[in-house]
Amino acid sequence: MTEERGNERTYLREASIKLRKRRVKDGTPVGEPMTDPDQVYELFSDLQNEGKEKLIVIALDIKLKIICFEVVAVGSVRAAYAKPAEIIRVPIAMGAEAIVLVHNHPSGDPTPSK
Repeated sequence: MTEERGNERTYLREASIKLRKRRVKDGTPVGEPMTDPDQVYELFSDLQNEGKEKLIVIALDIKLKIICFEVVAVGSVRAAYAKPAEIIRVPIAMGAEAIVLVHNHPSGDPTPSK
């Protein structure tokens, strides 16, 4: 059990390092509290150019600042599927106080599916 926990910690540390080093485009609201949906849109507006649906979870701290984000699912042109455990795994490990889910519609039609 102890060896297994050690491996989990290594993985989480690696995930933390990997996610924290991700570059974002200039002018994005990283480091500011995420209090407005327009901030999220600005940060991930490049998703509109993707050919497949992506589901991204953003982990926020107590002040609503971004701790990290992770692409949790890449789907097809019409759908992306993820289990709840996949969505909350990294935010819980990073001690997030809140999350924001982001996903795109490559078709350009934002109408919810049935």
